[in-house]
Amino acid sequence: MRLRDSSRITTNNKEQQKTNGNKFVGYFLLFVAICGIFLFVGIRGVEGASLYFTVPKDVVFVGQDFEVTLMLDPEGEAVNALAGKIKLPKDTFLLRDFNTGDSIIDLWIEGPKEENGTVTFSGIIPGGFDGVHEAFMSASAPGKVLTLAMRAHAPGTAVFSLENPVLLANDGKGTPVTPTLREGRIMVEETPSLPKERVGQASNKEQEDVTSPEPFEVTVTRDPALYDNKWTAIFATQDKESGVDYYEIAEKLWKETQNDAELEWVRAESPYALTDQTHGSFLFVKAVDNAGNIRIVRVDAGATSGGGGSVDKSMLILTGIGIISMLLLVLFSRKRKH
Repeated sequence: MRLRDSSRITTNNKEQQKTNGNKFVGYFLLFVAICGIFLFVGIRGVEGASLYFTVPKDVVFVGQDFEVTLMLDPEGEAVNALAGKIKLPKDTFLLRDFNTGDSIIDLWIEGPKEENGTVTFSGIIPGGFDGVHEAFMSASAPGKVLTLAMRAHAPGTAVFSLENPVLLANDGKGTPVTPTLREGRIMVEETPSLPKERVGQASNKEQEDVTSPEPFEVTVTRDPALYDNKWTAIFATQDKESGVDYYEIAEKLWKETQNDAELEWVRAESPYALTDQTHGSFLFVKAVDNAGNIRIVRVDAGATSGGGGSVDKSMLILTGIGIISMLLLVLFSRKRKH
């Protein structure tokens, strides 16, 4: 009887130890899984937002111009910095120009630039971007990053893709955001044959670009992220006919000019660190399109943008002289009374 009881106790102890061992293994695996999840999230950063391309149609013809736009949908995650590389389909398309006039990026660290079929860009969004908020709409809409003006030149299937994107959250820490990427696809077909007279009309129209680049604004600002907090000019425009070829900048101390030819122009790209860091010069920015048409924007000395908020130093001097003259006149009249 005692042997049976002792064997039962031994069996129960073994079963209890086995149960406890199974629980320990289960808790341990759960702990490892939780740690793995936190480690995975920590390495990858915040997931959210999507970057994708929009194309106007599925099929275009050789010689046809159209635009491809890179869009950002933050999907509830506010971001304040963006960079990336756009791979262009060189075999089927030619890049004519960039359009950043309605971009969500306010300050371009590196404006869009094409080299060997790759467009690189980087910029910041002060205050962050969490979507375009429209009246009477509860949800926010995606925003434009940049638009590519393209021309189809050979038949085939074209793919626009984004490589190595960098997206930072507007959380004060610069937490990396891992975006979802979506390519843009478009088919290029041979141009349907046209009557000879219509072909001639089309080719003449392309050659007759007599329109200047579109009006644009020049912003003069200082930011620690730009050239060590130096005064910097930021500008961009577009030309819908032949495309913008290059920009030039001239700075003239104290006095504006009526003759653009007397200015010392230098080639420039936005953002541009001003030579005169006293912010006391008149600034002129010239946009030149591929047909040679130009548009010039002037920023007055001391102003922060072209066309407004100007401070003319000669007017300040005259105002100061006027105030001093009034004070002297008052003092002189008081002495005569005494």
